[in-house]
Amino acid sequence: MKRLLFTLSVLLNTTFCFAENPIKPVIITGKVINCNDQTPRVIKFNFNNPLITGAQSVKLNDANDFMVRQDMLYTQNMTVNYSNYFINLYVHPGDSVHLIIDASLLNKGNYAWLAISGDRGLISTQLNLCVDYLYRLPVHENNLSLPPDAMLAAMKQDYEQYMLALNKYADENKLDPVVVKWAQRDIKYLVSYTNTEYGLRKGGSAEDKQARIKIFSDPFFDIYNPDNFQSMMFPYHLAAYISFIKKTDSSLIKENRPMEVIKKTTALILKEPAGECRDYMLYQQLSSLASKTPGILDSLKDVNTWFTKAVYYEYLKKQAEIITKPVFPATPIAGMSYLTNKGTTLSLPETDVLKYLSAKYIGKVLYIDVYATWCGPCIEEFKSTPILRQDMKGKAIVFVNLCLQSGSGNWRKLIKEKGIKGENYFFTDDATKLFMGTYKLQGFPSYMLVNKQGQIVTANAPRPSERRVLNKAINKLIDEK
Repeated sequence: MKRLLFTLSVLLNTTFCFAENPIKPVIITGKVINCNDQTPRVIKFNFNNPLITGAQSVKLNDANDFMVRQDMLYTQNMTVNYSNYFINLYVHPGDSVHLIIDASLLNKGNYAWLAISGDRGLISTQLNLCVDYLYRLPVHENNLSLPPDAMLAAMKQDYEQYMLALNKYADENKLDPVVVKWAQRDIKYLVSYTNTEYGLRKGGSAEDKQARIKIFSDPFFDIYNPDNFQSMMFPYHLAAYISFIKKTDSSLIKENRPMEVIKKTTALILKEPAGECRDYMLYQQLSSLASKTPGILDSLKDVNTWFTKAVYYEYLKKQAEIITKPVFPATPIAGMSYLTNKGTTLSLPETDVLKYLSAKYIGKVLYIDVYATWCGPCIEEFKSTPILRQDMKGKAIVFVNLCLQSGSGNWRKLIKEKGIKGENYFFTDDATKLFMGTYKLQGFPSYMLVNKQGQIVTANAPRPSERRVLNKAINKLIDEK
């Protein structure tokens, strides 16, 4: 299965405190050694902070060194993506970690090319190898037609099989108890993640749906314990659980009034037991809905009283400000290509992508589709773009398609087979990491709207299939003087 999937301008010892929660920076430094002309020069860091979305990416400097930081709330695992490899680290707020990456040994197994030192260096080294082992084990696919009790039993059985493998590996490799405890949590939410479709399954009575959803809040999953944030998989479980309970209100599926959606969604979440985990559910949903309708949070009263931990409300306010006034650093990116109308590929010089596109399509609104050739939802959304283009025919808008994290051959093949219209661009692996990190994009597909002045209005625009709300957003920008 695919494994789940990062310069510095403030003082390194800065500490913030919101109510009971200390926020301290985690600092990652490192060096890539034995480099050559083909050595990847961009590293992506995903701190997996539940309160900060998106990854950070940095270029190696002239000495092949790097440094990155992020303020953290919880002790948890994070990932570092270099070349085609993922490094797992176990970090605590306030930690400093140092990595040495030997580019000449990247083809060697068991992370022979990596040395981890600094705070919790040994734990991170063990955890990294443990994750690599566990996530390569076969994934059992359960029958989605099972009744809820049988499905929960099947997931528990899957978990026990993982535990047998973990215990054997732990004994053989003398794992630190911290790593074992972390893995026990992580695997529980991996099992949940692999069975997400069960909670989304259509059909059956309202009672059947409630019963299917209930198993994901079973005591087995311990979803109200904030210690589980140690696992990067735990927020995925909570986010999935929210999506399940939202489907118990059929009006939310067709509701086109953002304020009503927020009120109804909030009412459902507030039925959950109070605590940090419910705080996260509220934060995740409110920030997600606000990204679709900037400024809507200003219409809500007493939002702060919904949270038990002040830090979640403080970060929600920060996120709302970012959504309303998004600012991204000018970042020159090398490794971008353009597909001409004649079907030839033109390599572009290193350039800031936004400035380049705005200069090329002067006075136009840009709707940017960020996708990958292997992404099923991306391909599905392309089915809705012809209607969208027809809606916008003759208007001051350009449709820009950016293909990331893919092979160039697959890119050209997909454009031809699917008849993808618009302005088509391709990004190399380094360019992908830098672009995703610069614009804080969480995954594929992602959509961005740029106004006629070349400013990003949102990096989380509606999808083509969300026709009504997307048309409204685009027309608003087109009508602006």
